[in-house]
Amino acid sequence: YTHADIFRRYGVSKTRGYEYAKAETERRERNIPNRLETRGRPPKITDEDIQRMTDILESADCAEERAIDWDTLALEAGLDVSSRTIRRAMEKHGYFKCVACRKPYCNKQLAEMRLNRAKLWLDKYPTPDHWKYIRFSDEVHFGMGPQGKLVIIRKRGERYCPKCIQRAEERDDAEKLKVYAWAAVGYDFKSPLTFYEIPTNKNGKMTQDVYPKEILQMEVQEWVDRGDFFVLEEDQDSGHAPPRSRKKGNAVQQWKEQNGVHSYFNCAGSPDLAIIEDCWQPTKQYVRKYRHFNPEETRELAIEAWGELKQEWINKRVLSMPDRLRKVIEAGGQLIGY
Repeated sequence: YTHADIFRRYGVSKTRGYEYAKAETERRERNIPNRLETRGRPPKITDEDIQRMTDILESADCAEERAIDWDTLALEAGLDVSSRTIRRAMEKHGYFKCVACRKPYCNKQLAEMRLNRAKLWLDKYPTPDHWKYIRFSDEVHFGMGPQGKLVIIRKRGERYCPKCIQRAEERDDAEKLKVYAWAAVGYDFKSPLTFYEIPTNKNGKMTQDVYPKEILQMEVQEWVDRGDFFVLEEDQDSGHAPPRSRKKGNAVQQWKEQNGVHSYFNCAGSPDLAIIEDCWQPTKQYVRKYRHFNPEETRELAIEAWGELKQEWINKRVLSMPDRLRKVIEAGGQLIGY
């Protein structure tokens, strides 16, 4: 049979019949898995090129070795294409340019102390399950009003308008415009924010008089009364009565002994080994998004922000503790990217 016979048999015109036949042929060709794509312009960057550039980036030992532009990356990979082409190709594979995460440099003494502490803890608590009973605690300060340099909305020519000028505050005045809170987190645990005031100073620095009365007796006592099994992690702020600043018969140590509370002090200069530090950043970011110019508004926003912090998010970070310790050891005691 000819095409014309088939078209007459089914009552379709030649034009429509050939359209149907062509469409069916295209569908069959597209469904052939081993058929090479011949349509369109050949790509300037192949999968092998992408792999070479990826190998160059992944072989870098430090941030300085990754501080190259797209043209340099193309040159090292042996490619003769524009930086825009390189950028677009690498972005499709998850690579992009950004400001490097900055961490303070630890001096030799601090790095050695962190290294020894990481080895000790990893030897005693090598698995994520060991860290499920740790409750990481700390204080946080919430500033009232906008913080740092302001980005405002104004018209052209209003740069020096009185309503568009940010006044620098004295340090003492800035410290007064803060709300102070304490909290603790752990695996399947998040305490409420406990707000406090320090009558003996203006900067909210915790003292050994306020800590047992406002924090331990008011919050931690509830955990003890419930029969919770936990170990309290604290930083080495003098208000927590670490060994170096502990006075004979101080109230903090007495309260812990009387209530059978086990605790340990985090290594100095080690926010990357305290999960509570991870929790403050999103909480503060939430507060900064909204206008708050008095203590009541600031407290309400802080409570809302703390409530938005998901327990699953906290649990994931608690279980990362063994990995953090291993990374500290690999970094020779330097601060790590957590």
